[in-house]
Amino acid sequence: MAEFYTVVTDAGREAVARATGAGEKVNITHFAVGDGGGSPVTPNESQTQLVGECWRGLVATYKQEGTSLIIDTYIPADEESFTAREMGVFTSDGVLFAVCNTPEMRKVLPSEGAVGNFTLGMVLDVSNIDMRYIEIHTDPKLDFIKNSEKGQSNGVATLGEDGKIQKSQLPELDFDSAGSAAAVQGNLNAHINNKQNPHGVTAAQVGAYDKNQSLTSTTAQLFGLDASAVPDAVFNKIKTLIDSANSNADNKAKIQIGSYIGTGTGGDSNPTVINLNFTPKFIVIAGSYSSESDFIYTNFSTNSEFGIWFEGVTSHKVSNYPEYARFNVSGNTLKITGSNSGYQFNETGKKYVYFAIG
Repeated sequence: MAEFYTVVTDAGREAVARATGAGEKVNITHFAVGDGGGSPVTPNESQTQLVGECWRGLVATYKQEGTSLIIDTYIPADEESFTAREMGVFTSDGVLFAVCNTPEMRKVLPSEGAVGNFTLGMVLDVSNIDMRYIEIHTDPKLDFIKNSEKGQSNGVATLGEDGKIQKSQLPELDFDSAGSAAAVQGNLNAHINNKQNPHGVTAAQVGAYDKNQSLTSTTAQLFGLDASAVPDAVFNKIKTLIDSANSNADNKAKIQIGSYIGTGTGGDSNPTVINLNFTPKFIVIAGSYSSESDFIYTNFSTNSEFGIWFEGVTSHKVSNYPEYARFNVSGNTLKITGSNSGYQFNETGKKYVYFAIG
């Protein structure tokens, strides 16, 4: 037999048997360390306590590797010094579950020149124990990592000087860690910019009209377009036709005929105003005559109320009354500036007709 070893006590096996029969569990909670009463010890299944217990505390960590159960604890630095020669684990109701001997290890105080927590562990062979009925509780306040586990398999990774996990402690990567993110983003951008319907979505799937429903080949032919035309092509053609019609309409002559009743007022400060629908190039104004002969045989240059204005002339005047301006045009506004006197296009109550060409 090896010089140092662990045994499960008779009391520990009895606890497992009782828990198995009752469908319960044995709760291992505490870890004890002793000095063997000053001498090396030999573990014995009949033990119910350590030979010389010096310290007892909660279990810190544990793990199972195959048939071996590894249980650890640590003794705070400020605990009294002693030489460890034996260790044991206890259940929650104080039963010594397992015990072992260990090489002599001196636990010292900081005042003795050494500082640090004293970490200890024991290994149990559980090949003959049903672990389904054993539960190990650890101290929730303990949060430390043993040096022996740092950087090791099934342990914890360590950080390099750059504050990152060292590459040697990382698992094998099956992707391009340097460029995969950029590649994914590139593929995403390409997909977003693909306007050729890469998923093959149909109009019916999204509740939209297809081309035959929105523009048939027969309708396209009405606008001089082939069967491959899209609705936008028809809209553009319609706009072209409208713009052309508007342009032609603007280039055609505009005519406006109307009448007004003289007000008797006049002058530049109080004219009779007529708003035309366009800027005229030629205007004719005539008074309302009692007979056709009055209109035909009137002397236009002297006594008639018949006036002509055309683009480029400031205002209409009668030759024998050059001091009177009868009417004038400003933009699309016709202003009658004559007074109530005869032959001035504004006699009170008299009807006048005008004919404007743009």
